[in-house]
Amino acid sequence: MVKRRWCALITLLAVLLVPIAAWGSVVYTVVDDTYASGSMGRVPVSASGVPGTPVKNVVTNLGGDHQVYGFRNEENALRVLLAQYARGQSDTVWIYDARGEYRAPLKEARWRSFSNSRGAAAMGRYLYVVDYDNAKVSKIDTRSDEYGEVSSFAFSGTAGYDVHGEGIVRVGDYLFALFNEVKGDWSSLEYADGKVVKLDGDLNVMATANVGKNALSIKAYNGMLYVVGNGGMQKGGDFNPDSMIQRVHPNTLAVETLLKASDASAAALPDAWGYDFRDLAFAANGDVYVFAGAYDATWSQFDSRIFKTTLQGLAAGNVGEVYRDPSGPGFTWRMEYDNVDGILWFAAGTRLMAYKGAESWEFGPAALGGNFYSFVVVDAPVNPAPGDSGGGCNSAGFPAFFLLALLPLLCVRAKGGRN
Repeated sequence: MVKRRWCALITLLAVLLVPIAAWGSVVYTVVDDTYASGSMGRVPVSASGVPGTPVKNVVTNLGGDHQVYGFRNEENALRVLLAQYARGQSDTVWIYDARGEYRAPLKEARWRSFSNSRGAAAMGRYLYVVDYDNAKVSKIDTRSDEYGEVSSFAFSGTAGYDVHGEGIVRVGDYLFALFNEVKGDWSSLEYADGKVVKLDGDLNVMATANVGKNALSIKAYNGMLYVVGNGGMQKGGDFNPDSMIQRVHPNTLAVETLLKASDASAAALPDAWGYDFRDLAFAANGDVYVFAGAYDATWSQFDSRIFKTTLQGLAAGNVGEVYRDPSGPGFTWRMEYDNVDGILWFAAGTRLMAYKGAESWEFGPAALGGNFYSFVVVDAPVNPAPGDSGGGCNSAGFPAFFLLALLPLLCVRAKGGRN
C-alpha cells in the first residue's frame, strides 16, 4: 500500500511539475490615454504554446514612459529589466526574477546618466544597456544580482548633430551598438547616416560602420547583424524611398543593402508600395518576417503589413508575401519571434498581437489594462547569455522528466510488491 501511495504521489508531482515549468510568458507595459501613468502585466503561454488571458496590473503606479527587456544574469537565471524614464533624470531600473510573481523587484538601481533606455544585451557576467538621451552604453555587473555600473562608453558622433542610442546586440564576444545622428527641429529633421559601433567587453571601440539614416532596429541572427533604417524623417501620408534593410558582417563590419523601399514591391498588396521598413524577426527554421508601414496624412492611422520571406529571399532582395495586416492607430510598432513557442509577437500601436501559423490573438487596451507600450518575450530573450539557446526555459526540465522516467520502474515494482 505504501509503495502504491508513493507511485501515485510521484505521478501527481510529475504531472504538476511539467506544466508549471513549461509555462512561458510575455511581460508588457501599458499607459493611460494621457501617457501620464502606466502598469506592467503578463500574458501567460501554455505548455502547448497558446497565449492565455493577460494578467494586467501586476506592477502598478508606473510613470508614462517605460521599457522592459529580458536577459540572463551570471548565474544563468532569467531576469526582466523594467526601466522608467523621466525627462532630465536617470532611469529608475527595477530588476525582477522572470519566474517570480513580480511583487517586488530583486534590485532597484540608477546608473549614471543612463536615460531613456533603448536596449540591453547580456555577455557572461555583465549586462550592457544603451540609452537614447546620452548615446551611452553602460556595463552592469549581474553577479549575485547586484547590478552596479562598472564603466560606460559615450558615442560622440559628428559635430553639429545630436546623437542617440537605438539598440544593442551581442554576437560572439563583441557588442554592437546602434546610434543615430540628427539635427534640426521636429518640423524638419536632418539625419546623417546611422552608426554601428563594435565594442569589446571592456567597451573599447573595435570598429564603426555607416548604415541607413534614422536606423530603428538592430537584430542578430545566425551570426550576422541586420539593421532596419527608416531612411530619414517620417512622412505623414508618404514613405521614404531610402528606407532599407541592411546586413552587416560582425567581423569586418562590411555593409550590404538587401532591400530598399524605392525598389520594393510585393504580391497581394491593394496598391503600389508605400511603406518604410521598420523591423525584422527571425524564426529558427529560416523564415523571416519583415514589417513595413507608414502613417497617413493625419498621423492617426499607421498603414502597415507584415511580410513573410526566407533568409535566402531576404538576401536576394525579396520581401516575400503578405502575412498579416496589423494597421491601426498608435505609436509602438515592433516584433519579436519566440522560437520556444513558435509565436510571432507584434506590437501593433495600442495593441499586442500574437501570430502562430494561421492562428492569431489580439489583446487590446481593455484586456491589457491600458494602451500597449512595450514588451519582452521572457522565455526567449533577444540577447541571451553565451551558451544559451535563446530560450529553453519553458521545457519541462530535468526534475519532471526524471520523475516521468522513473514511473514505469516504480509502479511495476509497487504492483509486484507487498501491500
